[in-house]
Amino acid sequence: MEGCKRGIVVFLLLLSVGASLSQYLDADAYYNDGNLYLMNGLFDKALESYQKAIDINPSHIRAYSNLGVTYYKIGEYEKAVEILKKAVEIEKDDLAIWYNLGLSQVELERYEEALVSFGEATLIDDYFAEGWNSLALTLNELGRYDEALNCVDKALMIDPYFAIAMLSRAIILAEMGRIEEAGKWYARSLTLNPKIKDLIEVKDLEEKLNNESK
Repeated sequence: MEGCKRGIVVFLLLLSVGASLSQYLDADAYYNDGNLYLMNGLFDKALESYQKAIDINPSHIRAYSNLGVTYYKIGEYEKAVEILKKAVEIEKDDLAIWYNLGLSQVELERYEEALVSFGEATLIDDYFAEGWNSLALTLNELGRYDEALNCVDKALMIDPYFAIAMLSRAIILAEMGRIEEAGKWYARSLTLNPKIKDLIEVKDLEEKLNNESK
């Protein structure tokens, strides 16, 4: 009789473990659906799928991360920050989450907070050129131009062909009044990537360069 009872207990435990595994598989399925929706620009469906994954598994870090990215893509930056902050509470060593949090904070002009987020990303990976470039542009917004140049130089040391970082250097130099140098760096960035000319940030730079040449 005692052996029979033990068998029932074991059976119930196995049922419990099986149910738990099934739930986590369901969470992953919703997460994968969300990724497909996100890639195809179906943002409402992506939000719904990621949220379902999180409801099933509140520690699903990738669902949190991509939920934040989706809110960023639709311009809901406050919500993106809220979600991504929850994500870093779960996983503090995820470079992508810190970086995306920084991008969202920049959109809200929370530059000091963005510095912390980008800084965390570069601490995780010192060779993260995009992180150093974003640090540079954020410091530029705060008028800390010398520090900004140091950061963009770090990005270019990591990747000497990083056209966006060359553009960033041109923007920072133009803010410092070093127009001739800015023009040279802008020209270099265009040589590597002519599409840079279509970026919104370039309009102010080109205006400064044109005014200097008159």
